[in-house]
Amino acid sequence: IRDIPGLDGLEDTGDALDIGARVTLAQALTSELAAQRVPVLVDAIHRMANVNVRNTATVVGNICNASPAADTAGPLLALDAEVTVVGPGGERRVPIGEWFTAPGSHCLGTEEIVTALHVPHQQGRARYERLANRRTADLALAAVCIRLVQGDDGVVTDARVTLGAVAPTPRRSNAAEGALVGSALDRAAIEAASEAAADEASPIDDVRASAWYRVEMVRNLARRGLEALAAEGGVA
Repeated sequence: IRDIPGLDGLEDTGDALDIGARVTLAQALTSELAAQRVPVLVDAIHRMANVNVRNTATVVGNICNASPAADTAGPLLALDAEVTVVGPGGERRVPIGEWFTAPGSHCLGTEEIVTALHVPHQQGRARYERLANRRTADLALAAVCIRLVQGDDGVVTDARVTLGAVAPTPRRSNAAEGALVGSALDRAAIEAASEAAADEASPIDDVRASAWYRVEMVRNLARRGLEALAAEGGVA
């Protein structure tokens, strides 16, 4: 697809950022526009792989690889991103929550290609927390992304909590989100949401970590992210 024009750009469409299929991780990482509009995604990319890989690998390629541990998946889920797909039947947009179907699998048709990611501008405040044996080069053992929108009184009005590397596909934790919406970001809400996120994790044992350990780390990563958001203060 290198000869197809228009796939290598980042475009602000007013309420979203369109990331072309050929945009590399390094391009996204160094883009001022991406840093302004989707900072949590840029933060996740900063912790991925190494310089050589980031100079070659693409943001779209990361979701098309469809690893349960894909680092861009959590932020994209938290941001309600959509995948723009083109094929013989025309163009369609797939919500990122419907994109992943199984480990290493997605809903792209055999005669379709992804042309871009449509990523709404980040609303509220967000954190991406990941655990790996090495900070960047290794795949995440567990990952949690949290995005919160709060009212003037500090009560959470909207929440996204996503889990990575601890289920067959990247996924949202509906129970953790439910524990946050309608509550102030206090100790009780943080503990309830952290426990809910851990309860919804369904990891496997493998050579990198046990299922038990991954569940414990989901709880800790969720707590860490929520505590960091609470410590930032202010209202999103």
